[in-house]
Amino acid sequence: FLFIDLGTKLGFDGKSEPVAFVLVLLSLPVIVYGLAYIMTLMGIFVADTFYGHPFLRSLGMGAVTTDWAAFIMYLGIPILTVIITLLKKKDNWWE
Repeated sequence: FLFIDLGTKLGFDGKSEPVAFVLVLLSLPVIVYGLAYIMTLMGIFVADTFYGHPFLRSLGMGAVTTDWAAFIMYLGIPILTVIITLLKKKDNWWE
């Protein structure tokens, strides 16, 4: 949406807003940095999960406890949240 907004502020829709275009253009590094940070965190999460949760195991829990804790944090709580919101018959259960 950022690139669509760049074209809109530049005047492709008939009205040009040069100040707004510059402001949208200046927000581009912030968006790129934020996305790179999220990708880094997700990469660390995947590596930690793939190699058997060494971070969680360093907290002093055993292998079984670590696996159950990871299951509850990464799958159990989100699935339970979806089930509860569906049972409440909310229109926007995905939020």
